[in-house]
Amino acid sequence: MENKENFSDTNLREQVEKVLNTEELAYPVRLVDFMLKNFDFKGLGAKLHYWDLIQIYELLDNSRVFPEKLNDNIWYQYISAYLILPKMEELININRFAWNSAVERCNNWTIKEAVRASLELIKSPTLSNKVVESASMGSTDSLTLNRINTVLSKKELSYPLSFLEINLRNLEIKIHYSYIASMHTFLKSSGILPDEYNYNTWYRCIAAYIIAVYVNIDKLIELNKNGWTESARRENAKLLLDADIITLL
Repeated sequence: MENKENFSDTNLREQVEKVLNTEELAYPVRLVDFMLKNFDFKGLGAKLHYWDLIQIYELLDNSRVFPEKLNDNIWYQYISAYLILPKMEELININRFAWNSAVERCNNWTIKEAVRASLELIKSPTLSNKVVESASMGSTDSLTLNRINTVLSKKELSYPLSFLEINLRNLEIKIHYSYIASMHTFLKSSGILPDEYNYNTWYRCIAAYIIAVYVNIDKLIELNKNGWTESARRENAKLLLDADIITLL
């Protein structure tokens, strides 16, 4: 992915760390963190599609911005810090004033401007898989890999795969961004994602992962073996959208 801000890895890391360690930016970071976790696109000022999120994740990961010990809470803080970078100085100045309704409104407006500016910088149609060698897998990971390959190859699963892929693209279903990042990491390290992939391939692989791990594949195959009637389509949707990891937006 091209970094249009022309940050060096060190500079980007320093800028993100500055956001996280500046007292005046504690409120904006917490607010964006909260909005990301709750899919509050109105508060963010823009929809953060899963492909957008992965571009940010890849940029921060490749620039070694993330700390070695990374849990979900810290992960969201770093993503939030990146999203407000374009308006960092403005937000620092705003939050030097005593808190009141005007300061709150300025924060909200400036955060929206920052998020929109950040998203304009990451409109890459492709990403590169920089994993040099596939990681060794335990039995559970190998089973997951086999199930993903089954989902991608079985004719009977082409309709549910496309259905879920479209829902992911359109942000009609909600899956925590940190979970999507974990799926992405597995798909990279397992070799499912090729050396270079576009968003079409990526969404299809994420959909395959979700079906492989969270949906009863045997039920889906049985359901679709005689074609895709209207009743079969309804049952497909029910099986897919009832998966534990999915919430409808």
